[in-house]
Amino acid sequence: MNNPKVSIVIQTYGRAEYLKGLIESVRFSTPQGAYEFVIVSSDLPESEKIKRLSQQSDVNLILADARKEWQLRKKSSCYYLNLGIKNSKKEWVFLINDDMRFDENWYKEFTKLLSNPDNSNVGMIIVSSHLGEVKHGYRIKKLGQTKKGDGPWKDLYLSDFCIMKKSVLEEIGFYDEKLDWFVLGVDTSLAVEFLTNKDTIISDKIKIDHFIAEENRDANTEDGFTDFHYLLRKWDAWCKKNDCQYTWRPGVKPYTIPNRVKSFLKKQRNIMRFYKKYILSKISAI
Repeated sequence: MNNPKVSIVIQTYGRAEYLKGLIESVRFSTPQGAYEFVIVSSDLPESEKIKRLSQQSDVNLILADARKEWQLRKKSSCYYLNLGIKNSKKEWVFLINDDMRFDENWYKEFTKLLSNPDNSNVGMIIVSSHLGEVKHGYRIKKLGQTKKGDGPWKDLYLSDFCIMKKSVLEEIGFYDEKLDWFVLGVDTSLAVEFLTNKDTIISDKIKIDHFIAEENRDANTEDGFTDFHYLLRKWDAWCKKNDCQYTWRPGVKPYTIPNRVKSFLKKQRNIMRFYKKYILSKISAI
């Protein structure tokens, strides 16, 4: 494939300077016409960030659930990702956080991978991330293995950051909106392996950097305990019914009533901390 077309889908709120740097890195590294930005933003329409984005010809801007700085995210993160995917127009979809940067050679390596006849059945390409964050490592993470019926065991990788065919996303039913954010990459990897006949390819040459910005990170208050157990129940039941297996088992506490109550209370405390932080910041600004 000489000139693959890709939709860069970004869910964003705040982080205007990070997003600006991300957009510039794509424009610098990617041929004009080979990409589009699909940006799903919850920023206020009158913000400078939205005014700037709305004037850019390569940006398909979607305003979804605008919120003020004291408001938490209104829906599951997957809802906004799916909104971007469904409005994308290219064959390939690359879901990216708004605090990332593209390596200057990413598109060249992407094209080279797709030009290899051995990769003609690829549906998902898992890429290298966190290049500048030493504490997170050069991240291509193996999680376990999968098995279909009497077939061979295959390695299972985390797909937090991957390039996928839009047709594959449609085939798996897009991202599961019952998940908020945690284990999204595990769920996607299992879905592609079990629900499609497409290959997953690991690429350590397609690289993106992740700054892991603290800005607005506390406005999500995700519930990891609930997400992990939802995923386990979902795929355990599916595999039992369809004669499949997977070996990934995270070290989360059992799904007992006491642990569920503790998880709920922890989330409520995180929400209260968010509002307390906001109130204190306004008081200090007086």
